[in-house]
Amino acid sequence: MLYPVVRSDKYGFIDSKGELIVEPTYNLVGRFTEDRCIVEKFDEINLESDRLQGYINSHGEEIIPLISCQFCTSFSEGLAQFEVVNGKVGFIDRCGKFKITPQFEIDYDGGVSLGFSEGVAAVAFEEGWTYINIQGEELFDVRFEIAKRFQDGYAVVSSVEQVSQTQELFFLDKTGQRLETIPCKISIQCQGFRNGLCEVILPLLSEEHELDRIGFINTTGNLAFEGRFAHSSGFHEGLCIVKKTGGKFGVINTQGEWVIEPLYQEIGLFNYGIAPFRQNQQWGLLNALGEVIVSPQFAFIDSFIGYLRPPDPFHNREFLELTTAILAEPRKKNQPTKQVYINRTGEMISSFDI
Repeated sequence: MLYPVVRSDKYGFIDSKGELIVEPTYNLVGRFTEDRCIVEKFDEINLESDRLQGYINSHGEEIIPLISCQFCTSFSEGLAQFEVVNGKVGFIDRCGKFKITPQFEIDYDGGVSLGFSEGVAAVAFEEGWTYINIQGEELFDVRFEIAKRFQDGYAVVSSVEQVSQTQELFFLDKTGQRLETIPCKISIQCQGFRNGLCEVILPLLSEEHELDRIGFINTTGNLAFEGRFAHSSGFHEGLCIVKKTGGKFGVINTQGEWVIEPLYQEIGLFNYGIAPFRQNQQWGLLNALGEVIVSPQFAFIDSFIGYLRPPDPFHNREFLELTTAILAEPRKKNQPTKQVYINRTGEMISSFDI
């Protein structure tokens, strides 16, 4: 795993010890997944009109050479989307060979595919989304207006025929059957089931605050437990960061029990048992038991999720040894903040801007 740094507006990479592994030569970079990271250079003559994109591995080697390409994505389950000269997208393997022929649109209605999950991927056509398997075969003969990843056997979708502004989202299984649930609504931000649970918006109860309507259902469509909240991160690693209206942030388990009491102004996302938290306007690190690893001392600490937060930060998570933080130090007016890399014990490893 390598971590991007910047020098003179060009990107390079350091390792977890802060040693420079890749000299800053790239105009743009992506995030590492499955030992591959998108790197990009602009044609010096045509600038962004001719973008050269490829992939490096965790040794900094250009394992898939940079070629002219307007669109490509991170790897998921061994495949990544890659655009060819005719503007169509297919899927390449980790060596850069096409495993699914370019035939799909880059996007539908501004949204792009998030790649494979559970052996299935949503792909875009001019008339909407559909799903394919790893052989490139379509699973359904219908199109969807919204089509998210399959997780725990279900994907959040909406039918393309629904043209009203209040599109109905529902859960679809891989046979095309709709999951029947208790009365609830699915938020457009919802990414679906994880750890067997999914957050939904429940009907308002008279004894609850009007904003405390987030609850959780299981994969049978039934209510998992009674708790209701105003904020939810969704489950990952068996944990969910939640907050009630007027309260503070805490963490619950899949039974709805508090494992970290609601004591914090903010809690970031967990990565293999560690998350940043904010208390008294400063940031530190805690573990999944609620034990403070690094006392609050930074102006900000990002979650250990890698460079460029993806739309679904929980999917295809890598173990990260470093994350970015901002030092809490006096600054002169208009002086930029200092962004650094810290490790999982809070030790400063390198500046982001070298």
